[in-house]
Amino acid sequence: HSINPPAPTQQPTPTPRRKRNDGWDGWITEQEIQEQIEYDIICEQYRKEQVNEIVKIIQEVLTSNQESFRIGQDGASYPAGLVKDRFRQINSEHVQMVLDAFNERTNSITNIHAYLRTALFHSVSTIDNFYTARVNHDLYGG
Repeated sequence: HSINPPAPTQQPTPTPRRKRNDGWDGWITEQEIQEQIEYDIICEQYRKEQVNEIVKIIQEVLTSNQESFRIGQDGASYPAGLVKDRFRQINSEHVQMVLDAFNERTNSITNIHAYLRTALFHSVSTIDNFYTARVNHDLYGG
């Protein structure tokens, strides 16, 4: 009698997981982004299709292997680390700000994807001034 050891079973390779703000630019799932931006709450206020596009843009940036990103109309190049750091900070308030500004626009946008990526990037550093300006406008007209 020969006893053959059981054939090794093929274990699925686990998907790399990135812990927030640990500096590793691994894979991030749509679900993780949805949690980050409080997707269900945002979808109560905005069209789900719009919010899904925001989720996809955030995911594209966070999973990209690019060394830099072009941001804004002037095409300024920003290091990927800086851009990803800002995108990791985006929460529901930033998404609301971007969608409010987008939905209030009356002029044409040539490249909507680039516009939204730029707006999301800058939202992290301008959200306080955005709402201050909005309150001042509502209080004092303008």
